[in-house]
Amino acid sequence: MKSRLLSLSKDEFHLSDETFSDLELDKVVQIMARQDRAVAKTCSLVLRHPTASRTTIIQRQHVLEDFINYEAAFKQLYQTVHAAISKAERIWGEMDSVYASIPVNLETATAYLKIYLQNLKKVQAVLTKTDFQSEGLIRLQAEISKYLPGEYAQAIALLDRLRNYKQLLMRAYLSNDLRGRDYQLLAYQEKLIDFHWLHTPRLKLAPRDDAGANDFAFRKGTALAPIAAILVKSAKTIISFYQELARDLEFYQGALNLYHFLQEKALQTAWPIVLPTDSFRRKFVELHNAGLAGHATDIGNSLDIQGKNLYLISGTNQGGKTTFLKSLGQAQVMMQCGLFVVAKEFQAPVRLAILSHFKKAEDHGLQSGKLEEELRRMNQLVAQIRQPSLFLLDESFASTNEREGSLINEKIYAGLRATGNEIVSVTHLFSLAKFYATDINAVSLIASASRNFKIFPGQPKPTANGLDLYRRIFAS
Repeated sequence: MKSRLLSLSKDEFHLSDETFSDLELDKVVQIMARQDRAVAKTCSLVLRHPTASRTTIIQRQHVLEDFINYEAAFKQLYQTVHAAISKAERIWGEMDSVYASIPVNLETATAYLKIYLQNLKKVQAVLTKTDFQSEGLIRLQAEISKYLPGEYAQAIALLDRLRNYKQLLMRAYLSNDLRGRDYQLLAYQEKLIDFHWLHTPRLKLAPRDDAGANDFAFRKGTALAPIAAILVKSAKTIISFYQELARDLEFYQGALNLYHFLQEKALQTAWPIVLPTDSFRRKFVELHNAGLAGHATDIGNSLDIQGKNLYLISGTNQGGKTTFLKSLGQAQVMMQCGLFVVAKEFQAPVRLAILSHFKKAEDHGLQSGKLEEELRRMNQLVAQIRQPSLFLLDESFASTNEREGSLINEKIYAGLRATGNEIVSVTHLFSLAKFYATDINAVSLIASASRNFKIFPGQPKPTANGLDLYRRIFAS
């Protein structure tokens, strides 16, 4: 029994802590969580594990679209599932504990099953009365309907009677040493007197016969063991199902929180068109940075490029180049997690890894030089490549001079492109940008000189950024 609203699979890959931080996805998680720790933990987990499966991405989109369209039903599901888990957490006892007797296992399993099965009927009712269209929610409804009328419902009815028994009728055989063996439960009885019991042997324990009491407890436990084992297994199955469903719903709760936040900021969202991994098409209209929603520097950018594997962004300092790079990376991660993106339109191919190499602040505790540290980080990234990967580079190897920095970048670009990867790189190295300006498989993007944070295709310019800053600050 599985929820599968997220359909976690082997197609997922891990987003490094460095890339998560570079793309400021922690800000996205904060918006999604709205101070709910459980939602924050789940959303962070999902965003750190994008999927490379187009099928999974589209299935998640459809489930989220259903929840947006029927948010009242989603709230019922969310509250119902978490209320059951909260109630179950108050149950005393632990199944399969080495200290637990068979009757205790049976009692604990009964308590769990009764809570979850009663609650499962409520979940089924919400799913049935709501006109959900997504494959994931239709499958969930079918999964619950498959199990609810069958063994689980029969088990809970049996346990309700068994928990209130007064007498048990057991059968056993004598072994060669005259000990009992093959104990089997034949019947249980809620009343003390019944004609089925009239001719069965009866023994009455003395008030302080501890040995006899222990012997009877052993025989009773042996007879109940098969039932207890089945019920413990059933309880574990339904507990696992609820834990998975709760986790899935926490992610969609975060997605709804993000959706409403963006609506409050008057920002549009779009369902990405998910292209296959062999595509090199990128198209987006008014793409925004989700973490900067509503900020003055949050300006939408548009692009429509086909067949390029290198995007080289240059231009004016503080012109929005790094913000644009983060926006593109965020949108790629959000798309591959099954979310909407902050844009009017978005098309992008699936990538098997998303890797970043951003400039870092000077670390005075470094045991080696800055250039060596950058090279070491790049070497670690190369080891994580799964073709085709998306590389996001922000002023890589800016710690050395222009000639050496350009040469290093050229070599890295050549190796990554030759193995089928895609690169989006911000650089201040004019010679590097000029070198690729005529490359038919590369596109040159520039930041507007007016610092309106717009990025658009254009030829790199040998801008004297220092002089530019001087004129802006000291112009009379």
